[in-house]
Amino acid sequence: MTTWRWGAALVRARREELEGPLDEWLAQLDTGTVRRVPGQSIYLHTNTRTVPLALKESLRFHQSVHEHVAIVTVEVGNVPHVHHVDRVRITDLGTPNDGIVAISIKLGFNDSPDVPHNLRWSQGKSDDFAFDPKCARYFLSVLDVHAREGRGPVLWRKHLFVLLSRIAGSRVDAFRLPPSRTAILGGRVYI
Repeated sequence: MTTWRWGAALVRARREELEGPLDEWLAQLDTGTVRRVPGQSIYLHTNTRTVPLALKESLRFHQSVHEHVAIVTVEVGNVPHVHHVDRVRITDLGTPNDGIVAISIKLGFNDSPDVPHNLRWSQGKSDDFAFDPKCARYFLSVLDVHAREGRGPVLWRKHLFVLLSRIAGSRVDAFRLPPSRTAILGGRVYI
């Protein structure tokens, strides 16, 4: 357990370096130099301080961003159940009417982490975002973790963490995302 926490902290720090601050990215988007295309994209992410790596890579690859973008965080609390009406909170990001929102889904430990189902509870909570389950596209940020070669007792912990991260379950399955409308993008990090 300590190896997992140790490695996760290293990866989290490196990931935040790769992602960069969200406010700077939004300022770039507001300049009007980024092409917007029709559609709705949902980026699962752990926080709203940094840009989801999948969003940065999608922009770099496609050189465009969907008209409607939601950065979704899922938090599981230390309660058995969160009432449906209290599960979803929407916050506008960037400038008004830019189509970019942050959505926080709060769940109890007995609640289903089914993201498409829980996003249905966002209906009517924001003028900037109307969830459309039939056209939404989902994006996950995944890092390919590798151990940086070296010497000493820390090396075995690095290799153990890499092994543990590779046998972790599928987040597409865990969040019950439709496989045909889910893209996994990311990068490679060395610890």
